[in-house]
Amino acid sequence: TQSYQVFGGHVPAIDAVNYSSLQAAIDALPPTGGVLRIPAGTFEINEPLRISQEDVLIEGSGTATHIKNVNTEGKPAIEIDNPKRKEVPRSVLWRVSLQNLRITGNEKSGDGIIAHHTNEIFLHGVTVSYHGKSGIVLDNCYEDPRICDCLFTYNKAAGVRLIACHDIVVVGNQFEEN
Repeated sequence: TQSYQVFGGHVPAIDAVNYSSLQAAIDALPPTGGVLRIPAGTFEINEPLRISQEDVLIEGSGTATHIKNVNTEGKPAIEIDNPKRKEVPRSVLWRVSLQNLRITGNEKSGDGIIAHHTNEIFLHGVTVSYHGKSGIVLDNCYEDPRICDCLFTYNKAAGVRLIACHDIVVVGNQFEEN
């Protein structure tokens, strides 16, 4: 059982440098949500980073925070999903935000970011490039998904693929050769 220190009613941000891996830092976020800060640097991953809680902000240090998916089995770099959705089909996550980071893959990797049933997802200032599939896939992210000021380049499929989304805002992005 993990405990969370609360200062004046606030949960302090998680600093990824204090953990053995990015996934360990994500897993350290409290069940009530929180902030994860990822410093500048290149972080190679060969399994998807899995975000399975809501009210989460994951923030990098701009494009100097580089998550590099080296997987060659078609797996995504980041997967956002509620694990309860397998037992309760309409379970959703709310308010997941990824900001200010760069995610790259290779021709054999999967999507850059795939989110399933995540309402009010917000992607801002994210660069997603060189994936074997799409840059971003929003699958049934029905309520108010927002993708703003992002860059999508050289992904083998679509830069952004939207499946059954509603009240979508996709604004101020740049797409090149997806």
